[in-house]
Amino acid sequence: MSEVTVNVRLRAREPEAEPPADRIPRAARVLALAHKWRGLIRSGAVKDQAELARLVGVSRARVTQVMG
Repeated sequence: MSEVTVNVRLRAREPEAEPPADRIPRAARVLALAHKWRGLIRSGAVKDQAELARLVGVSRARVTQVMG
């Protein structure tokens, strides 16, 4: 039977940088966007999610994801 020796060096992880204090978390931004888009649909400014997608330049699937 053969024996194999492998030397491994593990590097210490660099500490994760804290996000800037003035940066708004992504989840909060997406939630605010959903509220804004829902308001546009409710007010009649846009007919439906498909029209909203065309207006803002994203796919209908993305509008559905954001609107949840």
